[in-house]
Order: sequence, then C-alpha cells, then structure tokens
Amino acid sequence: MYVVSRSYDYRADSKRITVCTVDEDYVGEIGNAGRLGKDMMDPGDDSSPGSLIWPTSIALDKEENLYISDEWLNRIAIFSKDGEWIGHWGTKGENRGEFNQPSGIAFDQDENLFVVDTGNNRVQKYTKDGTIIDEWGTSGSGDGEFDMPWGIEIDKQGDLYIADWRNDRIQKFASKANLS
Repeated sequence: MYVVSRSYDYRADSKRITVCTVDEDYVGEIGNAGRLGKDMMDPGDDSSPGSLIWPTSIALDKEENLYISDEWLNRIAIFSKDGEWIGHWGTKGENRGEFNQPSGIAFDQDENLFVVDTGNNRVQKYTKDGTIIDEWGTSGSGDGEFDMPWGIEIDKQGDLYIADWRNDRIQKFASKANLS
C-alpha cells in the first residue's frame, strides 16, 4: 500500500510517498521533495531525479513499477518497486498530450495509463512510456463533459469510472467505446 503525502511543508527527510503493508506496517518512503516556486504563477522547474511536489495518485504496472501523477509539476514520475527513480514524462499545457494538474491515474489490462487531466477537464490515454493514444472530454456538465474531474477507476471489464468533482457525479465510459 502506498500513501501520498501532500504536505506543503518541507520535511527534514524530504520524502513524499509513504510505503506501508496492507496491515499498515511502516515499510519506508520514496520520492524527494521538489523545489517550490514563489507561487502558482512560478511553479518551479524541478526536473531533478525523484522529485515530487504535489503527488496526487499512484498506479502500478504489471512489473510493480510505481507511476505517480504530480499535480504541481504536471508530469508522471516513475519509480521501481524498490523506490528507485526510473524517470518521468509530461509537461504543462493544454494541447494534446500535455497536462494541467494531472490527478487520478489507472492502468487498464493492456497497460495503457489513463490520466485525469483536471485543469483541462479531460482524460488522456497513454502508453507506459508517455506516448499519447487518445483523449476525450471538455468543460461542461453534459454527458462526457467534465468540471474538475479528479479520480479514476477501471473495472475488470475495462469500463472507466471518472469522478467528476464539480458536477457531483461519477461518469462511466464503456471499455470499447469510441472515446474521442
């Protein structure tokens, strides 16, 4: 089990992700606290290995590597199951394949990573290495539209459930639907 720490204060050990067993026995922590900018207009430019500022969600691939969305740095960070930094991908923006506050993430059975792009009111589908496959959603309150989507879950049939925060609902998308 992994617990995301969104503490805004720097910790002495600069770790950001707490690792526990299912029984909540402490195991360790991973991820270094990144450099914050002066404010939201200056988010900082911390591309140092293993840095996290606002980790939001965690998903594990079949090799048990950890994929962590970072809302502040607008990227997906990747760590091995032993906590070693592997890399990251993603950049801030509103174009296809870019992020504005990525939040919930989840892998499907084919190991495609779905990323809820909260600030852009959409969901994007990627390969594990960060290649964009598909995207859907726009701002609004109709079917398939979002107002600050946040969480995501994928069931055994591959159907997607998106927590649409400001619309106060959960939207379900069929696994084989044309999403774009």
